[in-house]
Amino acid sequence: APALGAFSLDPSVAGHALVYVRWRALGMPLAILSTAAQAVCLGEKDSATPVAAVLIAGGANILGDALLVPRLGIAGAAAATVAAQAAGVGFLLAILRRRQLRLAALPPPTVLGVRLRQPGPLMSVPSAKAALRFFVVAFPVFVALLGKNVYINSICLAVSGAGTIALAAHQIVFNQLGLFCKAGDSLGVAAQAYLPAALVRRRGGAA
Repeated sequence: APALGAFSLDPSVAGHALVYVRWRALGMPLAILSTAAQAVCLGEKDSATPVAAVLIAGGANILGDALLVPRLGIAGAAAATVAAQAAGVGFLLAILRRRQLRLAALPPPTVLGVRLRQPGPLMSVPSAKAALRFFVVAFPVFVALLGKNVYINSICLAVSGAGTIALAAHQIVFNQLGLFCKAGDSLGVAAQAYLPAALVRRRGGAA
């Protein structure tokens, strides 16, 4: 609520926004799980499974909106989105779990006569060393994304002072911008999926 107060919103708009944010906050763990699961799929060069998850979540969201919005209003819209996130995450985790069980059923792989370990659990707590190595890579990305979010919110903060109509117009234009930016994002994600193999080949050639 204090953060929303900084946007100088009309009291009626602020009330609806607070209800929406409270419901959507319940879906934040689901959003993190979805991002991680999609990253695993893309790391395996599987882009079809994330697309299927998005279609499932989208269908669930449309159905949820039709059922909940007439009864609950803005709270129903937010609840439908959270339920749709849960449906998409459930689908992704079920697919990844099935792949894990399939790998576990195979004989342990060997490299140069050395038997490798079987796949570990689907989700586990990393060691301190692994977490530190991951943090070194993830922290600059976190700072970059945080800066982007601060920039976007600063625009919303400025527009909110111009009134409800200006804020609504900004939201429409911003959604259109986000729609067209996804084309560039898809190229970046695809490049990341191929990057590890390219780095391995480069280092192997250099050696």
